[in-house]
Amino acid sequence: MDAHNGSMLINIHCIGGDYFVWDAEHVYELRMKHRICGALVGALSRKPWQTSVNSMPLMLMPEEVYLCLSEGFAKLLFNERQNDVAVSNDCDVDAFWNKRNAMELEQILLFKKRKIEKEQMFYGNNKKLNRKKRKRLVHECQNVDELCCEGNEASPKIKENQSEIVSLDICKSESFQIDTNNVNVDQKILKSNEKEQICDLNVTDDDIEYYHNSVRVHIPTTLKNQFVFEKSMSFPSSSKDNSNNLVFQYFWKKGYFLTSAAKFGGDYLVYPGDPLRYHSFFIVLVKDCETGFTPKELINYGRLAASVKKTVVLSHVDTDKNVKCISLEWSYMK
Repeated sequence: MDAHNGSMLINIHCIGGDYFVWDAEHVYELRMKHRICGALVGALSRKPWQTSVNSMPLMLMPEEVYLCLSEGFAKLLFNERQNDVAVSNDCDVDAFWNKRNAMELEQILLFKKRKIEKEQMFYGNNKKLNRKKRKRLVHECQNVDELCCEGNEASPKIKENQSEIVSLDICKSESFQIDTNNVNVDQKILKSNEKEQICDLNVTDDDIEYYHNSVRVHIPTTLKNQFVFEKSMSFPSSSKDNSNNLVFQYFWKKGYFLTSAAKFGGDYLVYPGDPLRYHSFFIVLVKDCETGFTPKELINYGRLAASVKKTVVLSHVDTDKNVKCISLEWSYMK
């Protein structure tokens, strides 16, 4: 638990040398509280055949993981036997299919129960509408009777209403010819039949075929080897990694959001706020003090910045581990 704010530490899983966050609440906390964006690399369950929008898990850069660990709001988990191939026996396969079939049958029963309830509600609403309609027609015919008593002739529409009332009464008398003493008993029987109809639901092969596309199948999975806590990571392992790490922390501590700038040929994109709301201002390039930049590279970066309407920031780390930056903008000849 974090000693500063009393919140639980964020779990970062190291799998195959990459770093992932699988908990949605942790992803939200990283972005909203700590300005760590990462990149979603999972496929959407409803739209798997596209790459424009991704889902969980969140993949983090090594610089982001190192920052989370150094700031004390995350912990690194790794699998000590991650290279082992998990082999399932016959019992595991049978348990998998039994659980999957049970979940499918449970959902189909819920679908059938919901369908019966909707049908009962629909028929009940029809009865109420018929009663309201008959009451309205009777009221209109009463007004007509008063006019007829005064010597006026009823209109064809009123006569039609009278015939409709008669038909409703006939249907009612034919459908519900029961004694008044047995009304309460019959209503109880009807309600008990409805409950029995819901309770005695059975899933048939036709139901499985009909509801198959509507069922959401959850695949039960278990970890063959549990993740264990690891205090350190192998990053940074070179002078280049060390420079990148210090530059990343330099901009992060100034309140910026940072993401990868691989698509622009740089190291980091720097945003003044959440990348979902703002465009990036800077393309950061990290170089060692010994290598430096050639004139051709400076021209390329200047033209790149002008074409994408951003500012290129050339940065390096000196011997005292201080970050030095200089901005580069393309100036058109006049």
